[in-house]
Amino acid sequence: MDISYFLHQFGGEAHDLRSYFAPGRVNLIGEHIDYNGGWVMPFALPQGIEALVRPNLESHTLRVASRQADAVLYIDLDAPDAFDRRPVAWHNYPLGVVRHISRYLHLPLGGSRYTAQQQSAYAVGFVVFGCREVLIAYILLHLNQHLMYEDRTAITRICQQAENDFVGVQCGIMDQFAVAAARAQHALLLNCQTLYHRQVPFATALWSIVILNTNKERAPKRIEI
Repeated sequence: MDISYFLHQFGGEAHDLRSYFAPGRVNLIGEHIDYNGGWVMPFALPQGIEALVRPNLESHTLRVASRQADAVLYIDLDAPDAFDRRPVAWHNYPLGVVRHISRYLHLPLGGSRYTAQQQSAYAVGFVVFGCREVLIAYILLHLNQHLMYEDRTAITRICQQAENDFVGVQCGIMDQFAVAAARAQHALLLNCQTLYHRQVPFATALWSIVILNTNKERAPKRIEI
């Protein structure tokens, strides 16, 4: 993690920063099955998104900076238009998560400043947006000492709802669930309708898994009537 980027954006000292990490994921079986309520089997990657966080409990302003996008999202939690959709597409992913946590869970959010960046340039092609959503939800719940941060299923539901209702991507729950619940050296067998799941031992020492970057951007498609 390049701490200098965080300090450049927000100032302060490095000693009071906290670090969080969420893995990316790859799906072995079940592409396009998750949003139809079927069975999937993803597994987590060592590559993912790492975030540096500095709590600022005296403020109700939350700032998110992405090194990859080289842009900063400002959320004034006291402003009446705090949760209006933003013209920059990636802003709406963290914004939707914060909106759902604060509005539906009535969670008293303390302001915090944090930045998320890719762990390595190689991860850019296949680290999904679900990874960033889960990371931000977990950070906010953990910083506010809300017991829900231990409930990975609840976190995945929040993140899926944010992406469906706020961002406008009608995704299933596989991405978020894999990021939140997958374990090292295991694949995750998941029923996307019932959320029944179990860990399947999956040692990859004897195989190579090739991941390709299609450069296909994931974005919501809205139909105007």
